[in-house]
Amino acid sequence: MESKVLIITLVVDDYAPLREAAVEILRSKGFRNIFEAETPEEGMDLVREHKPDLVILDIIMPSIRGIDLIDDVKKISPETKVVMLSVLSGEATIQESMTKGADLYLVKPLTPTKVDEIKKVLRVQT
Repeated sequence: MESKVLIITLVVDDYAPLREAAVEILRSKGFRNIFEAETPEEGMDLVREHKPDLVILDIIMPSIRGIDLIDDVKKISPETKVVMLSVLSGEATIQESMTKGADLYLVKPLTPTKVDEIKKVLRVQT
């Protein structure tokens, strides 16, 4: 049985099936305090309200690219770890994300093995 991960997590993705699947994978790996946002704006409201330990951002969203939210998240909550989760796997996109302050870049879909990578960034014991 997976131990509970007592951190606040926010998943921001406009595509509900992938967002919900990511939340389920996180829960299966012990994450419990998970919030979801469908839009970047809703996500930023939740960042302001909860100051999450972890924000998982999709890059391609209708109004604002996830990459463009990294700085805003870090300004509101400097200790928050930001993980980009996207279908895009090009080196330029990954480099831009990391340059803007992402702590980790993962290609969709989220899997249990990828959650283990997130836990390393968070320094959470598994």
